[in-house]
Amino acid sequence: MIKRNIENEVLTYQVYQIFNESGQLYLFDAGNAAIYKIDELVLKLLDQEGEKVQTAYENLKNYITREQFDELIDNFKESGFLIENNKNNKKASTIKGLTLMLVQACNLACKYCFGSEGEYADRGKMSEKIALDAIDYLIKASGNERNLYVTFFGGEPLLCFDVIKKVVAYCKEREKATGKNFFYNMTTNGTLLNEEINKFIIQNKIGTMISIDGNKKQHNANRFDKMGNGSYDEVMDKTDALRKMGYLSARATITATNINLESVFEHLNVEGFSNVPMAPAYNLMSNEDFERYVVELEKLCNYFEELLKRDINKAKRIKVLWKAFKRIHGGGCQNTACGAGINGVAVDIHGNLFPCHRFVSNKEYILGNIYESEDERKQFIEECDIDNHEKCNKCYLRLLCSGGCPYENYIETGNIRNIYERQCIECKTIYSELIHIYLRLSEKQKESIFI
Repeated sequence: MIKRNIENEVLTYQVYQIFNESGQLYLFDAGNAAIYKIDELVLKLLDQEGEKVQTAYENLKNYITREQFDELIDNFKESGFLIENNKNNKKASTIKGLTLMLVQACNLACKYCFGSEGEYADRGKMSEKIALDAIDYLIKASGNERNLYVTFFGGEPLLCFDVIKKVVAYCKEREKATGKNFFYNMTTNGTLLNEEINKFIIQNKIGTMISIDGNKKQHNANRFDKMGNGSYDEVMDKTDALRKMGYLSARATITATNINLESVFEHLNVEGFSNVPMAPAYNLMSNEDFERYVVELEKLCNYFEELLKRDINKAKRIKVLWKAFKRIHGGGCQNTACGAGINGVAVDIHGNLFPCHRFVSNKEYILGNIYESEDERKQFIEECDIDNHEKCNKCYLRLLCSGGCPYENYIETGNIRNIYERQCIECKTIYSELIHIYLRLSEKQKESIFI
């Protein structure tokens, strides 16, 4: 039963959204991404937001008993849906991931590259000394974190394969001395893979993602070498061995030339890529292109629902949807869209720290240096916090979307705290479709999907 001392408190709820699926009402609580089955009594109590608890009861007593009312209030409090004292549960974070911008140059000249052919306004290669010193920085900045993550990035990181080998060898030495565990990832265009590199990737369990945009026509429309020659045939030839072993995932950048998302996924899945993340290059999409993209997202969600029923492992390979679907099931609310600047940073060829690899061209976002302090990191985290995005205050997806990619916000609006409208539309499309899909699942289906 509710305590008498809260009867004068004002009812303040988390941001929420009501869903109607097959005649049943559900409440999506934005505060913890939880979904509750509700009835007309709950709707009436929701309408009392802003009233004092006792006043709310007086307004509803013709529809609800005191016992029912008290039970609902208790349930609202216990779930956290009823906000009390504006509790702040944010925790400070330590760095546990590092992206090494090994080379700010590339052997390709992809049309949509946000790094200007991988140079990030500062062409060059990272020295072995800076690369190894960056690992020391990571160890020191990681505090009590045991598992640390190193991502090899560029430009094209395999232009510096010699440095990659030195970094991995050094990490193994430091593991013994510090008790830390290092894990590795790499994003590459795949054109420089060979037998030696393949063997190294396998031996050191380097999670490797290949940038590839679909079939030959789709890929070659934007991904070509300095002479304008498409790179598809070379990528497929060089990745053949690792694809057959299930070692590679594919990252497809979506433009008007490959906007049929299901066909992109199907092609890359058939070709043996273990996972297929897809993301739009907004800057290459007209308004008409983007409208088509949203329609294709809806179609992809319908296809995802079909796969959930007949091929769950295949459904999980559609990363953009599976990741969101897991968050709907398990909560996972967060105040920032990603770990950029929070639990991970990028290091450029000079040892400067940036929130992530995408910011490296923007020198105003240098957070510090591996040899010095990170004076700007705290400010960046504060700017990214969804609580400082006024436009998102009343959005039910605010702790799932978390304001979207801060880099896209910055590039498109000039401020990481201003929400880029296309990102917002994309996120609402995905989550609204997936929430309805989730509500259509039986408990038995959920158990089989989320084992």
